[in-house]
Amino acid sequence: MKELEEVKRILTNDEEIKEYFKPSKKRFVTANVIATLLFLIIFFGGVFSVGILGIFNVIKFTNENGEQDLLAPIMFLVFSTPFLIMIILSIIGYIVRYQRTIYVVTNKRLIIRSGFIGVDYKSIELKYVGLVNVRVDFLDKICGSTGTITFASPAIPMMNTQNNVNGAFAFRCVENPYEVYKKVKECIPENDQ
Repeated sequence: MKELEEVKRILTNDEEIKEYFKPSKKRFVTANVIATLLFLIIFFGGVFSVGILGIFNVIKFTNENGEQDLLAPIMFLVFSTPFLIMIILSIIGYIVRYQRTIYVVTNKRLIIRSGFIGVDYKSIELKYVGLVNVRVDFLDKICGSTGTITFASPAIPMMNTQNNVNGAFAFRCVENPYEVYKKVKECIPENDQ
């Protein structure tokens, strides 16, 4: 796996990979694209539909002489074009991010490799992980057995994971999240505080 080989380049000399996980493609790409499409269709699909129906003369746009006026439906289509571009970029973005994303557990830290334009790495040392949560939401249920595992440390608080996991350190869209949770917890040393 290319992503895993690239992660190995950033490991320290005495660091070894214990576990690694790839997000579920179905949940990471498909469900997010569908959610984006639904949002944009609900808000901007009507504008696009009016333009198309006007072009094919299903909805009549006429000028003051009673002749068919194509300028109005074309303007509806022009107005909806940026939203079509947003849909296309969204789909490309999710595919590229999926291909670059991998979650790695080493004997020293948790690592997230991801990115859209470039490749980004985030990590948290295992000895500082104090809290681990699993969250399975509506889209996770629809896509099968996926979920989000969120990690907290004194430097990276848990935040309100019910409403905002975007700012948290999290393994998102992982298959069998409770099994992944158990595997990761086994790698985290017990804090004697």
